[in-house]
Amino acid sequence: MIQLAIRVFKVITIEPLKQKISLVVLTNNEEIRHSAFELHQNTVEMASELADTLGFSPSLFKIKDHQHVTYDLFSPEKGDKKTSTHEFRQVKHRYQQQSVLIPQLNNQMGYVVAELPIAETLIETMDQKATHTAPYNELYTSISKVVAEVTSEMELKNAVMIANGRHPIVTSSKQGFVYNEGELIYLGFNGVEDQNCIAKWNSTILTNKFTLVFVANDADINNKGYGRFVNQIHIALKQIAARLNIAPEMNQLVVRFHQNIAYKLPHLD
Repeated sequence: MIQLAIRVFKVITIEPLKQKISLVVLTNNEEIRHSAFELHQNTVEMASELADTLGFSPSLFKIKDHQHVTYDLFSPEKGDKKTSTHEFRQVKHRYQQQSVLIPQLNNQMGYVVAELPIAETLIETMDQKATHTAPYNELYTSISKVVAEVTSEMELKNAVMIANGRHPIVTSSKQGFVYNEGELIYLGFNGVEDQNCIAKWNSTILTNKFTLVFVANDADINNKGYGRFVNQIHIALKQIAARLNIAPEMNQLVVRFHQNIAYKLPHLD
C-alpha cells in the first residue's frame, strides 16, 4: 500500500505572535506513485494562486511532500509470491523526469520505520528476572542488545529502538534530538552526521511490539535512490527477528519506507 500526502504551509508573522496555517492535500488512488507528480504540481499551482489572491509573498509558503510505501516483510513466508522491484529513487529525480522542477534549495529525507512483535517466549523468559520497580527492563535490554549487535555488524548508523508505546515522528534538524510529547516521540537527524544506535523504552509498561527507525544520510543514496539502503535494512530486520525468535509464518513485520521533500514556494511565471 502506498500513501501520499502533500502539505502546504503558509507562515505569517504577526508581532508579537506567530501563526501557522496548514493545508493538507491527500490522495490514495491505485496509480499513486506514477501520478504523484501531478498532485505535487497541482498543489504548487494552488498555493501560488492562493498567495497571489491573499497578497502574500510566495516565500511565506512552504511545500512539504510526504510519501511512504507500507508492506509486510514476512509476506513471502505466508505464501504471497507476488513481488515488485523498486529503486526507491529520490522524489526530486522522479519528478524531474516528469518535467516538474524542484528548487535547488530543498530538504530531503528518507527513512524506514519497522514494527516488530515481541515473542511470547521472550516475555516468559524475562519475567523470571523482573523487578517490582522496573518489571520490563530486562526484556527491553535484551532486545536492545540484539538490535545493537546487528546494526554494528552491518555498520548501520542512525538507528533508533522504541519500546514505550509512542509513535515516532522523524524530522530534519541541524542538531540531533530525541524528546517525548504525549503519544509521540520526536527524532531529529541532519542527514550528514551519523549517530550511533539509540534505545528508548519504558521499563514499567509491557508493549506487544517495538519500533525500529533507520534514517538514511547522504552516503546512503546510491544512483540517486535508496534501493541499497532499504535492502540493507531488510537484511538487518530479518536477522533481528531471527535472533529474537519472531516466527515469520505467524507474525507480521510491518515496514514503512518514507520519503519527504520540502522547500519554500518559488515565484511562478
